[in-house]
Parts: sequence; structure tokens; C-alpha cells
Amino acid sequence: MKMVIDANYFEHEDLRTYLRFSRENIAVLIDYAGMEMRKGDALRNVSRSLSILCHFPRQVLVLKGTREVAGLRMATQGLDKRLIDKTQTRDFAHFCAQTHRAVNGDKWLLAELDDSARTAKDHFDAMQKSMGQMEVVVAGYATRFTQAELAELRSSRAYGPELDAKIAEHIFELWDSVRHSHPDVKRARNVEEAVNNIVFRYTAAGYVWLLEKLRSGVSIENVLSAKKVTSDFIDIVYVAYATYFDGILSKESRVQRNYEQTLAMLKKNVPNAYFSRR
Repeated sequence: MKMVIDANYFEHEDLRTYLRFSRENIAVLIDYAGMEMRKGDALRNVSRSLSILCHFPRQVLVLKGTREVAGLRMATQGLDKRLIDKTQTRDFAHFCAQTHRAVNGDKWLLAELDDSARTAKDHFDAMQKSMGQMEVVVAGYATRFTQAELAELRSSRAYGPELDAKIAEHIFELWDSVRHSHPDVKRARNVEEAVNNIVFRYTAAGYVWLLEKLRSGVSIENVLSAKKVTSDFIDIVYVAYATYFDGILSKESRVQRNYEQTLAMLKKNVPNAYFSRR
């Protein structure tokens, strides 16, 4: 079993239990997890975040950076393997040893950690600044539902075919817009490459996030602060990656729920011949 690990799960004993249970249980780490553990007191947070994982280095898979992944040609066969950074995965035990040396005062490694912490902070700051445009996009889609459709969204019944079709249309429309503005996404040669691209799955998870907000009945304006949207959309990155593997381990039930709803939506709206997690 290969599970994407949310940063909030790193220090919980449930992670140790998962890894101890079977050597086949694998912790999948995305680039945002590495950046999140460098927030604040980087040395303290990285050391604590790795305290369990470093006991199971052969059960850790480190993925390539998201920008690199976005530019990959994603045919279905061997899909998850294309995401793996073989060098970082192979050297994870060495990274743990370096972190231990930094904790014990190695000045060169401390300086390197400080540099990576600044890079992570700059990335999150830039991400938050760019959320203004995302707020406009999200608010725009929120207004495209009629009152009858909103009532249907908030009911416990399965969606009718018309609403299902509208949701699918929105997702592919949003993906088309996002891919044109993304610096790394290559033009998909077919539907298979499109739906297997990380940006498509991120777009789908983001749209599912919007549906959850609309279902809750909360005014969309109340959830569209740049800081709040940034936090939620980092969670959505984890969810998007989890759709390539066996799921996500997170201490936040809404993240788990978003994953389950995104996976169900993808399976429902994407042709079976094209959608895969392997």
C-alpha cells in the first residue's frame, strides 16, 4: 500500500503503526510536505517531522517537484512510477543522517537548511499573493449554479444527469484555462495524457473543494481570504497526488473527504480506459 502523507501526520504514532504493520506499507512524500516542514523553526520542525520516517527509510518514496511533474507526459502505464524522484528516494537515509548532524550543530548543514527554509517561505508567500486571481475564478464558478442546482447539491440524493454533466463540463473548462496559464504543462496529445496530468487532477480536486463549500451553505465570500484559500489549496495538492496512489493519511477529515469525493468524481466522469492510478 502506498499512501501520500499529509504534513500534519508526520509526528503522529499512527504513522509509525502504519509503517510497522507491513514493509509493503509505503509513505509517499510530495514536495509541499518538504516545504511545510521547513516553516517557522526549520531545524526543529524538520527534525520532529522526520522523527518517525527516519526509522523506516526503505519505506519512503520521495516524489519529483510539482513543476517537473506538471511537465511530464502521463500515459497510463507505469503512471505512479514516473512521479518518483529516484535519487531523493535512494538517498533518504542519508538525508536523515544529515538532519541529525544539523541538529548537533553542523554549521554547513545548518546554513543549507536555512537556505531551503527561505526558499520554501518565498514559495508560499508568492503562492498567497497569486491567490487573488484564484479567488475570482472560484467565485465565478460559484455563481454559475441556479438556485435549483444549489438545492440539488445540498440534498443527500445522487445528482441528476444534467447537474452531473454541468460539473464535468466545468472541470474540463477550468482545466483548459489552467493549462494554458501554467508554465510547465505540455499540450496533451490525447484525453489519456490530459486526465493523468497532475494539474488536471489538481483542478478536479479544487472544483470538488468548491462543491463542498457550496454544499455547506456557507457564503463563498466567507472562505475566499487569500490566506485561507492558500491553506486549502495546499491540501488540494496532497489530494491530487493521492489519486495516483492508494490514498492519503491526514489528521484532517475534510482532506480525506476531499480525496474520496475527488476520486469518485474522476471515476464517474473520466472514461475508464483513460483513468488509472498505476
